[in-house]
Amino acid sequence: MLFGRNPETTVLDDLLRAARDGESSVRSVRGAAGIGKTTLLDWASEHAEGFLVLRAIGIEAETRWPFGGLHLLLRPLMKRIDDLLPEPLAKGLHRALALDGGEAGSAANIGMAVLQLLAEASEERPILCVVDDAQWMDDDSAQALLFASRRLYAERVVFLWGVREGDARPFPTVGIDDLPVGPVDDESALELLSAASPGLNESVRRHIVRIAGGNPLALLELATAHREGRAGVDGFTSAARHSATSLRQSFSERIDALPEATKRLLLLAAAETTGDLALVLKAGALFGTTLEDLAPAEAKELISTSGDEIGFSHPLIRTAAYFGAPLKERARAHRALADSVGGPETGCRRVYHLASAAPGPDESIATDLARKAAEDAVRGGHAAEADTYELAAELSADPAAKVERLLLGAEAAHKAGQSAQALKLSESVVHSSNDPAMLHRAHQVQAVIANWNGDKDASARHWFRSFEQQMLHDPASAGYPLFNVVETAIQHGDFALARSATERGEEHGLEHAPWVRLLLRGGLGLNRSGGVTLAEGVSAVRELMGLHEPLSREQTAHSRLTYAWWCFLTGDPSRAYDHVREVEADCRDSGGNGYLAWALATRAAIEFHCAYYAEAEAHAQEATVLAAEVSDGLWFQRTAVNVLTQTAALRGDFAEARRLLEEIPADASATVEAFVLGCEQRWDEALPLLSKVHRSHLTMYAINFLPTLIEAAARTGKPEEAAEASDYLAAYAEATGEDWVRAVSLRSRALLEEDADTEGLFTEALDLHGGRGDSPLDHGLTHLAYGEWLRRVRRGNDAKEQIALALDRFDRIGAETAAQRARAELRAAGGRAPAVRRKSTAAQNLTPQEFQVAKLAATGLTNREIGSQLYLSPRTVGYHLYKAYPKLGVKTRTELAHLELG
Repeated sequence: MLFGRNPETTVLDDLLRAARDGESSVRSVRGAAGIGKTTLLDWASEHAEGFLVLRAIGIEAETRWPFGGLHLLLRPLMKRIDDLLPEPLAKGLHRALALDGGEAGSAANIGMAVLQLLAEASEERPILCVVDDAQWMDDDSAQALLFASRRLYAERVVFLWGVREGDARPFPTVGIDDLPVGPVDDESALELLSAASPGLNESVRRHIVRIAGGNPLALLELATAHREGRAGVDGFTSAARHSATSLRQSFSERIDALPEATKRLLLLAAAETTGDLALVLKAGALFGTTLEDLAPAEAKELISTSGDEIGFSHPLIRTAAYFGAPLKERARAHRALADSVGGPETGCRRVYHLASAAPGPDESIATDLARKAAEDAVRGGHAAEADTYELAAELSADPAAKVERLLLGAEAAHKAGQSAQALKLSESVVHSSNDPAMLHRAHQVQAVIANWNGDKDASARHWFRSFEQQMLHDPASAGYPLFNVVETAIQHGDFALARSATERGEEHGLEHAPWVRLLLRGGLGLNRSGGVTLAEGVSAVRELMGLHEPLSREQTAHSRLTYAWWCFLTGDPSRAYDHVREVEADCRDSGGNGYLAWALATRAAIEFHCAYYAEAEAHAQEATVLAAEVSDGLWFQRTAVNVLTQTAALRGDFAEARRLLEEIPADASATVEAFVLGCEQRWDEALPLLSKVHRSHLTMYAINFLPTLIEAAARTGKPEEAAEASDYLAAYAEATGEDWVRAVSLRSRALLEEDADTEGLFTEALDLHGGRGDSPLDHGLTHLAYGEWLRRVRRGNDAKEQIALALDRFDRIGAETAAQRARAELRAAGGRAPAVRRKSTAAQNLTPQEFQVAKLAATGLTNREIGSQLYLSPRTVGYHLYKAYPKLGVKTRTELAHLELG
């Protein structure tokens, strides 16, 4: 019976009930050691009537065992993987679990396989997944399971994460609701003590309650200590009573009182971690122990045995049994286990035990570990690969091999998204190696991590060091790091740094120095800096694009996404869109979550420009979810949030737009905030923000904010504040030669220069709108501005015609705040505004997720194919279609295919 946990059990009961009705959920059950997390997870398992219950526990010594936790959790479903999953996912999961082969997979692909496996199995009966002590689960399992659990929706699955806080490594569960577990109240604590230790008198019980501080395990341990006459009762001081240290000390005292043979078997069980009773007994036989020697530990309820498994009653008991033994005895236990281990994973387990027993460097063990790390990489276990290479390096007797293993560990950690470990290991390479090839790669890891986190100076510093080492190792490839210095510098407006990198390439006569010079020239020109004109800048970038185009498919996702952005900067969003969609598709196939988040954020930004607002919002939302799952990439997460903020403002949801603005750093929020203010027609507040940005910010991104600045200046009667911006737009239009840019520039001039040429500017702009790359929002804004001017010069009928055209465009794309402005202008011109069409097309009634699913379903894809693209289970895809059909007024996929969804 649970005492004082009614709120928590009510939540858990509600989750189980909802799963029976077809609604999935996930919770992170968090609290201090001994607070009762495991008891609550046990309660959920016992009350999951009719559920398939899958359980796993993280073990500190198992963190280097790739997908060990996943293997444990999925054991009841192992034999059904081929039946429940399509072949590609089944093969990837087989490889991860080291079963019978298959292709290497990423955490995302393996997570997708887990999600679909759970979804398919839950068709038969609901499922409860319980992961206890998640903070000790191997990182590869944790990443795959977090990926799956975040995407549960309509699969009849409840996923519970038990996470210890306060004395263990952090285990963030971004995007997952917490179920915090705190101390029980004194009354409940007394009831628990009375039930567990009825012989205690009242004064002792109250003394224990006072010392334990509401920690149930501490209550029980203090009661046991009192019964056994140990001094442990007073060991729980007010400062330490919540800590795992005090509990572990109490467990250690109980273990110390056991016979030597029993303590030996407990040490072996703690060192092995798999719960393999036969292996523990086989190793124990080398010390003369038998199964009967476990009886005293079972009598004290420290362990339990069931069939061929041995388990500890609490994770802290395992910790006490292992770390309470002297180092020499722990080494003897690991050697005995290494000599006794057998089965299909003999080599893996044996080498880990030998490593744990090694008193110092041992090249033979280090070589075996390195081989094991390479196998982990093939399985897709990059986090375990990094840990194993790090351990191999620690045991390396060969200095050169040690450096290579550190470097391989750093690169694996970076692939796994473990930036802190990647930086630590690569720094060790830098401090311990003179090999230029090794140093080049180490600095490259550090440069990429710094760049993705927005640290321009650190990134440039490491790229320069990479360049210096590459000059010693492979001069023909030394232009690559310098190219990255220039790219990083231009993004931050540091043209002195960009010039420095360019000059170094030319001083050394590098083959690719002209490419670096073109990139510098493009950045200078787009920012009208260094005496380079806009036309020269656009020309340089286009020349660079021509050099890259033949190599596009062979390049990294980073280079290809950079190429897509060049397309946008030179006025060709349609071409940028085509490229970014290709990169997105490739990232989905490979499971590259970091680059997929970048691709989706870039795609969302382009879609926003093209007024594909439903798609932009859906892809921006997906990008933010994926960005939260990688440890780097804050800057492209910011791009996605920018898009979400602007779409909310266009819808008129200013409360949501303001909430999202708070997620954008203050130094990067001005242009987005000004866009929101413009949607609210608070032009006097928007203008100073944009003027400040224009004076200090990179004008290469001008097309994103200068039209708003110009409109704000015109509407506040301060055209002089936008004269320079208007000149830039005119030069940019001339340089790109793109009709849509020219149309925006002409409209901007007409807003600022009301004279005899005003009408000609508007009409010429309207003639240019509507072509490749044009924004329907901009097209509508030109109609609106022209109509407003016509009304001011008392041409009412012409004004009504233009404003009505603007209103129609705004309604069609769902730009509700712009539509409200047009309605007000139409009434002012003496026209009659049509009824408000909140959603002018059925598709705009859909949520972003429903829109994505419906659009893919309309192309003929199956639910399973849609799920693999959007990282959803087929059941959830079906649920979204079920919700979308009535909103769209259709009943079948055939009818859906005939709809125009954009």
